[in-house]
Amino acid sequence: MSKKPNLLNDDDMQRFISDGYLTIQADFPGAFHRKIYDQATALYDTEGNPGNDLLPRIPALYDVLGHPDVDGALQSLLGSDYLIHPHRHGHQNLPGSAGQNQHKDSYEADENVRHHHCRWVMGFYYPQDVDASRGPSAVLPGTQYFSNQDVAYKQTELPLYGPAGSFTLVHYDLWHRAMPNAGALPRFMFKFLFCRMAEPSTPAWQCEGDAWQSLDCSPSDPICNHLWDWFNGRPSGSARCDQPVDALLHQYRHGDEADRLKAAYSMGTHGEEGVFVLMDELRQEAEEKKDLNLQKDHTNPCQFDAAYGLVAAGKDAMPTLLEALDDSEWAVRASAADILGDMGTLAAHTTPQLIKALNDSSLWVRRNAAEALGIFGVEAKDAVPALSIALSDQNARVRLNAVSALQRIGPAAETAVDRLRQTLQDETYFIRAHGQIALDRWIFDHRTKILG
Repeated sequence: MSKKPNLLNDDDMQRFISDGYLTIQADFPGAFHRKIYDQATALYDTEGNPGNDLLPRIPALYDVLGHPDVDGALQSLLGSDYLIHPHRHGHQNLPGSAGQNQHKDSYEADENVRHHHCRWVMGFYYPQDVDASRGPSAVLPGTQYFSNQDVAYKQTELPLYGPAGSFTLVHYDLWHRAMPNAGALPRFMFKFLFCRMAEPSTPAWQCEGDAWQSLDCSPSDPICNHLWDWFNGRPSGSARCDQPVDALLHQYRHGDEADRLKAAYSMGTHGEEGVFVLMDELRQEAEEKKDLNLQKDHTNPCQFDAAYGLVAAGKDAMPTLLEALDDSEWAVRASAADILGDMGTLAAHTTPQLIKALNDSSLWVRRNAAEALGIFGVEAKDAVPALSIALSDQNARVRLNAVSALQRIGPAAETAVDRLRQTLQDETYFIRAHGQIALDRWIFDHRTKILG
């Protein structure tokens, strides 16, 4: 079998943007998948779920992740230097199970804003054939953009049937669940997480077109158009929305979440006028929602719909967002840091202001600033000293995002090596794991330079 990755094409990418998932096939012989299934059965029967130790306990799974179609699809979605996240989990769906409710996964040891930009992907691998009776996983297509359960549940559930070797790539925020297993045998699904390590600058897939073409998502849909431009590595090319801002504001205030998001993205095309209205709405949301968000599990308190429109506004929103970093309200400051980060390298020149935000009294400002600097990657190399100090922050979420940021900055974070070694003793598993990955990346680069 060729090891050259088989990249996705334009149709694949546009279906992923509109639907939030894509199924490919790791087409090894049937005996290969049966061996994994049998090993998993023996492991679960004798020791239980291995959790994050899944890969070393079933080494053949490395071959699945290295399959040219799997690797090619991941490179297409996340870039060629994507990271296999240290969290992985085997899901055993036993006969007679009641299944799960539709849900979004939490971010491991963290509480992240649900970004529409695709920086995290889940992979669901079946080592056995799965039909309707055997408790398949199921998704609600297109719901990766929605946080509201009522809006998500309007979509038709799609069971993920398939033969052994089916590997479904899922936008991290897509609603999904395990269905009841009415069969006589257990169903295994092995879940892996993958993360983008650098922002897109050019298409990472076999790109032949330029404009949005998918029939599943209207060419006038502002969300899909914005995501298509982002994957292509260019500022959003969405034309100015024909609807006036006051009409969009009415839609934003009185529509459901789907209407609100489309209105927010459309207001983002109206330049300074749209930015002014969106920022006013964000301030109101911050006042009304921050305390409710704090009470929710797995929710960043800065989960505000207006933020998506400000991200889409790009450069037009930056002066306002830089002012917001000094706002008296912590939730506004934290949201401004998050929005600048979500813009990606377009906002990398705001690194000095985000370095300052790492010393904010609010843990959420510090957490979001650390993540933002990581998204900027090597362009935020001036933040290395401040991020090194943040590795000792009293809050684990801040430390986690600081170590992840240094990981993404890569070899340019060499001066942080001693501090990174200290993370190997952190009380939080994922901080230790990401610290080790960051050190491994530095060691690899260092050796490469020595060997020439």
